[in-house]
Amino acid sequence: MDERVKVQCEMCNIVLPYARMPIHLKECRTIRTFPCNLCPRFFQSQAGVNKHQGQVHSADERGTAFRCHHSDCTFGTNSEQSLRHHLNLHITGFRRSLSRSRSRSHSRQPGGNQYSQPEPEPMDQQPTEQPQQENQQQALMEEVQNLVMGQNDVELQNEAPKVGARATPIHMDHNIEQSREDLAEEAPTCSAASGTEPPLGIYDLRLIDPTRARLIMAEEQRDLDDIVRNLRVNNHQLRRYCEDHGIGILEHDVIGEQIEAYMHTFSVSD
Repeated sequence: MDERVKVQCEMCNIVLPYARMPIHLKECRTIRTFPCNLCPRFFQSQAGVNKHQGQVHSADERGTAFRCHHSDCTFGTNSEQSLRHHLNLHITGFRRSLSRSRSRSHSRQPGGNQYSQPEPEPMDQQPTEQPQQENQQQALMEEVQNLVMGQNDVELQNEAPKVGARATPIHMDHNIEQSREDLAEEAPTCSAASGTEPPLGIYDLRLIDPTRARLIMAEEQRDLDDIVRNLRVNNHQLRRYCEDHGIGILEHDVIGEQIEAYMHTFSVSD
């Protein structure tokens, strides 16, 4: 047989060239393991077998317990309820009555014309507060115009300027007065008499007395003093270790002298 001739598979009814049929049969036998028992067809599940027998094979071939008594129908089933449902389909006008009832239920519309536009309300039913609303809108517009045109400059000049602001008021006689307030640039002052303490880290040492300034500097440099003090202890331990083990070291302790000079000049805690 010519390899290009197309043949039909007995297991799945697919049409393939004759040359590809042997490979296809191997795949078919692996996938389709449920036989029909009435024909050479095979399926992947028992549900597929039942569907195939119900559509292709007649009730006589299947040997069902219940069969349709109509001569032109080959329906058969093993369930009496399924047979009753099938016989209802043969009743004259059964399907048509169902379709009519559905069509009627969907075609029903509520009374009245849904496309009609609502009638406008008569002029007598409109609220009587419209003139009052117009007056309010007009007053609001005048106030906005006054703010835009600068007619409220006199009232703005009488207001007290905020702390830290730079105000340059303009009088009606066009005389310009420049008033600058640099309070925001200055740090808050503190003194021993007042007893007020500013927040930590906000100091201006030029505005307080020298004694207080020295105490503040000592507090801020406490960590640095501790570091230098630890360095002095480490230096003494290092020199003692070198002397005990015979390691050559300069007799003149330059590092120790610098540490002592710092502690004498800058440290306040010692």
